[in-house]
Amino acid sequence: MNPGALAFPDRVAFERESDGQSCSSFWSAACRHAAFGLAVSPCRRAVCSGLRHRNRALRRVAVAIGCSAIGLLGSEAVTFASVPSCDSQASRAFRQYDLGSRFGSLNAVRTIRRCDRPYPGERIRANFFERQYAHCNDCEPVVSVQSWPACERGHSDVTEPPPGGLPLPETRQLRLRQVPALYFVQDRRLELYTGKTTLVLFGSNLASLRRAALKLRTRRGARPVVAADAALPAPSRGALQGTLRCPSDD
Repeated sequence: MNPGALAFPDRVAFERESDGQSCSSFWSAACRHAAFGLAVSPCRRAVCSGLRHRNRALRRVAVAIGCSAIGLLGSEAVTFASVPSCDSQASRAFRQYDLGSRFGSLNAVRTIRRCDRPYPGERIRANFFERQYAHCNDCEPVVSVQSWPACERGHSDVTEPPPGGLPLPETRQLRLRQVPALYFVQDRRLELYTGKTTLVLFGSNLASLRRAALKLRTRRGARPVVAADAALPAPSRGALQGTLRCPSDD
């Protein structure tokens, strides 16, 4: 992957959020805005020292080096011959969730639909719906909820060792809403695996993410309806093992 591949939905917000923050905060922002894929953990190790520089230009160089490393480390990346094109309905054939129009004192401030062509070396392409919650329309999101197709991003993608023999990120195995979940300690990210959807939540800590997980519901107008606090559908066959096939474009 080259630096030009970092097509953030909101590049200014990303740079503002990452500027002068810790490596953990930076990579939480990177996952949320760029959705690099699961090579982000080795990439973090490659750039953290550079991110500690006060000089913005040096930090950007560190980002470029780290993102180039994704391509090098992704020699075992999946192929995308069977992944539906972004222009097709098949790329949206998974259930989307959010927290409604409000979550506690937070308002739903923006909705993002992102679907990218895969870059060489990526283990996962960006293909998700995201709902962001904040205190005001111009404020940084406090909680974000992303819905991904489980056939492209699933449980096995984050539990199998990454290429190059690098260690897996620190996680905690959970069970929420009667489905398996993983909490990523450094990234402050919670993933739930339900039906044909992988839900990815970003927040400030595990406690707030647990509260958000309890309020997840299908987006307005979706059928069938899954209400907040109700049990989520069990993962579809093959979703946890990484064998769930994506629908075709036909």
